[in-house]
Amino acid sequence: MYNKFPNLFSPLKIGPLTLRNRIAGAPMGFSDTLLNGDFCKENIAMYQAFAQGGAALVTVGETTVDTYTGQAHDRTTPLDNRDILPSLLECSDAIKQHGAIASIELIHPGHWANPKFTKGPIVYSASAGIHHRYGQIYEAVEMNEQDIERAVEAFAQAAYMGRVGGFDMCMIHGAHGWLISQFLSAEENRRTDRFGGSLENRARFPLLIIERIRKRCGADFPIEFRFSGKVSTDSAEEIQESIDFAKMLDGKVDLIHVSVSSFAKKDTVPRMFPTMFLPHGVNTDISAAIKKHVKTPVVTVGRLGYPELMEEIIATGQADVIAMVRGLMADPQLPRKAKESRDNEIVPCLRCNTCMSETFVSLLPYASRAMKCAVNPTCGREFQFRLWDKPRCAHRVLIAGGGPAGMQAAIVAAERGHEVILCEKTAALGGALNMHSHILFKKDLLKFKQSLINRLYNQKVTVMLNTEVTPQLIQILKPDDLIAALGARARIANIAGCQFPHVRTIEEMSAASEHMGNRVVIIGGGMSGTEEGLDLAMKGHEVLVLEQEDEIAADANFRGREALMQEISKYDNFQAKTNLKALEITEKSIHAVDSKGDIHTFMADSVILAVGRIALNEEAEILRSYAPEFVTVGDCRKAGKIIDATHDGFNAAMNIY
Repeated sequence: MYNKFPNLFSPLKIGPLTLRNRIAGAPMGFSDTLLNGDFCKENIAMYQAFAQGGAALVTVGETTVDTYTGQAHDRTTPLDNRDILPSLLECSDAIKQHGAIASIELIHPGHWANPKFTKGPIVYSASAGIHHRYGQIYEAVEMNEQDIERAVEAFAQAAYMGRVGGFDMCMIHGAHGWLISQFLSAEENRRTDRFGGSLENRARFPLLIIERIRKRCGADFPIEFRFSGKVSTDSAEEIQESIDFAKMLDGKVDLIHVSVSSFAKKDTVPRMFPTMFLPHGVNTDISAAIKKHVKTPVVTVGRLGYPELMEEIIATGQADVIAMVRGLMADPQLPRKAKESRDNEIVPCLRCNTCMSETFVSLLPYASRAMKCAVNPTCGREFQFRLWDKPRCAHRVLIAGGGPAGMQAAIVAAERGHEVILCEKTAALGGALNMHSHILFKKDLLKFKQSLINRLYNQKVTVMLNTEVTPQLIQILKPDDLIAALGARARIANIAGCQFPHVRTIEEMSAASEHMGNRVVIIGGGMSGTEEGLDLAMKGHEVLVLEQEDEIAADANFRGREALMQEISKYDNFQAKTNLKALEITEKSIHAVDSKGDIHTFMADSVILAVGRIALNEEAEILRSYAPEFVTVGDCRKAGKIIDATHDGFNAAMNIY
């Protein structure tokens, strides 16, 4: 069979094992495991989905080697407790059933341990220090040689527990500011004994761990070592030290996994979990620099979701293995689709960080713990999805609206064997996704739209453009089910002067002329208005966002807002003023009032209204009585986000029996 990506789908030998391709599921942990750390059915089903979708290696993440001294949050899987073995065996077996190699990540957080969850009274690190974390101040104690020996033994015993639990190999987590990287860091490691000072001394701790795991688990149990090739600078000195450390690992481990960043350097975290503001393959330059100096296969990670890019990285020798997790969450079938030359059907990750925002329980006191994805409605529901009843018979399904909710519903209904007709009253599919087509940092959204369109036609859905669903059309087509996905319209603010030609709604921005003038005022500082403002600032405009509430982008998810605000901070031509209500727009200015009643005037060449959208629910309800079964989805039901649209469309289609 012809393969568009021959290098990506070439096998790779690691120790006694063979990877079937070069795509690895990067380590991912859950915050919704059972209270004792056992994996729940949903956790296991997600790992299994990655394996079933064609990933060669699937790594179970965030398993704790020593709960007495090193637990960052609750519900982590404790590898120092034998009672966890049945859960490990069930999980590793689910991965291996589908031909993937099962690996387990070994973690000790060091001074990132949360005193609330550690069983012991002391938090340890490479060096002593005061830390302000988890809403409290605490002191980390410098580990003595006895403590270091305990930690080395804990890693070895945890690896052995993983092996007994059915895993084929392990990953030592030495990156991102955890205990091992606290030893490796010249900044954090201030020791004066044989574990501090020179790189050779600072590397002694991880090398002892590797040696002990080899002794405990044997040469036929491969080890992957993950470290941050770059933490905070682009200096030649830092890169050279990473190369020198990789040389120390060379031949001692089976995979060298090159990540970046540290939780101790907040401004570097976006590269650890690359955001939409960073380029694809953002960290590959580091892995490429290291790979030149070692024989051990090198793994790269960081915004890698497009097969053509992955193929190029492997073909040009920048890395030997591509690791990802959010790309597999967005589409677990990514490897299989790429291998079968169906890469135009791959659902891309939007880097919106919806998946992470509800799982960082240490940072968000009311986090739901639920794993969700904006573009994959089955994410976190893989086990439930298997139990969904199959349709008793094929229906004729009519879908009114070709936005994300309508297209998602059409794809799923067609996959389930129904006859599907989708009508879109405009000349193009995409709906609300088209609103963002002009934004520089949201190009993945266009990829998502195109993947929906490709899947729509590949499922042989009948698509009728320039066709509005009316009672007359319904009577002609005689559907069994009607799904209304009409979308929403822009809300027009009750502000004097909205009729001026230099005033636009946010929906009109994708078709707006470039001649907007220099000074742009955006009324409404929700996520949409804020992102629009950032895009304009990037293009050189002087931007002012006016928001009635206390903060801008308050409706964004936690991690998404964090990245958005960090990016905004780079632009002096972006301003936001909160607690101001717009009163009047003139030909050259806008007047607003604050909570004290004082009037503020701002000059404006253009004004953008971003004050929300109104669901076209009344228009949809006109159609309700014309089909046996009727449902509204997406913005038509309630104006919301992409995740609401995709989940609504999926659920509506799955409920057609």
